[in-house]
Amino acid sequence: MRLRTIKPAEFDQYIALSSLAFGVPKDGEQRLLKDYLLPEQILVLELGGKIVSQLLMHKLGVWINRTPIPLGGIAGTVTDPEHRNNGYATRLLQYALAYMRETATCNISALYPATYALYRRNGWVMGDSGRTYTANPSAYHPSNPSTLRNVEHRMTRLDDMRLLQSMRRRYAASRQGYIDRDVLGWHARALGKIYSNSADRWLALHIAPGGREDAYLLYGFSKPRHMEVYEIVYESPTALDALLLFLAKHDTQELISVTLDPTNPLLNRVVNPAAFTIQRHLAHLAMFRIVDVPRALCEYPRLNNEAVGRFTLQIVDQTAPWNTGCWSIQMEKGTASCSRLQDGALADATLDIATLAQLYVGYQSVPKAAREGLIRIHRPSVLSEIACLFESHTRPFSGDRF
Repeated sequence: MRLRTIKPAEFDQYIALSSLAFGVPKDGEQRLLKDYLLPEQILVLELGGKIVSQLLMHKLGVWINRTPIPLGGIAGTVTDPEHRNNGYATRLLQYALAYMRETATCNISALYPATYALYRRNGWVMGDSGRTYTANPSAYHPSNPSTLRNVEHRMTRLDDMRLLQSMRRRYAASRQGYIDRDVLGWHARALGKIYSNSADRWLALHIAPGGREDAYLLYGFSKPRHMEVYEIVYESPTALDALLLFLAKHDTQELISVTLDPTNPLLNRVVNPAAFTIQRHLAHLAMFRIVDVPRALCEYPRLNNEAVGRFTLQIVDQTAPWNTGCWSIQMEKGTASCSRLQDGALADATLDIATLAQLYVGYQSVPKAAREGLIRIHRPSVLSEIACLFESHTRPFSGDRF
């Protein structure tokens, strides 16, 4: 058994296994390998000269407290059906974590789970607060219709990418957990042209007085008479109202669905909030994991840079042993340091790697985690000190899927 990156001569094996597992068209996989991916992004487990397990890595970022943090995205994890239930996927994930730590220098990892249990037992944990709102078009009518109604709409074009990326980065910087996409992410999300069976992507772009773009929708029609909004970005409530009015006019549709971050004001701005159903689709929401504890903690963008303190944390990580141990965290004004203590050192608190990830992205607060027994406190005063490190201005939403 060997764990390694793929060789170009093995791309046909990669395509065959992906198509077998996920039912994706082979032409899309060929396009990914030709136009977007490098061999070092694909990790494989080889057994007897044959690839039996594989995954794909993306070098991305995630917005935490207005700062993009290096993130390793994992996708396409699959094991040949004849070789499943032998722990191969777990070994490949362990190898991927080590690879991301040593080669890609990622502090944190994210994925969108097809199989929740596999990732959960290997340290990934839910860290996405997105909700999907669905209603008939008339329910989207804004209660205070905007006088700004200059919305252009058309199929998304390649030359739209620079504008949309700039608008989204400004929007994401004031929120928590948004994925900072690569080129593949933008083309898949905005153009939808990676796979031949992907729905066309449409763009609705709001033009503010003076000619500046200040809001957009990416949407499509993946089901009959059901519009799906893939992304909504806006700079002001009135620009949002203009986009809501645009949606409300699509009365040929039976339903419109949109997945939004927890700070969204949708239900406060529409005429009929009671018409909406609200769901959480776990496969569409990101799971997060800490890759490297000292680097992640030292580079964590604190909201309160004036806070000072020192405490020790016992971290438990069954999958990435380099993270397990007692760590001393010292906060100075504007900086933080993290160093491993000797075995047997006394910790002020104990938590596992999954809880640390939820604190890191702002999905869980320190007091709540302690109340739920996810943090075991050994020195009572440490709770407030840990809370000073992991402050977050809002709950996270990744706004993506890869």
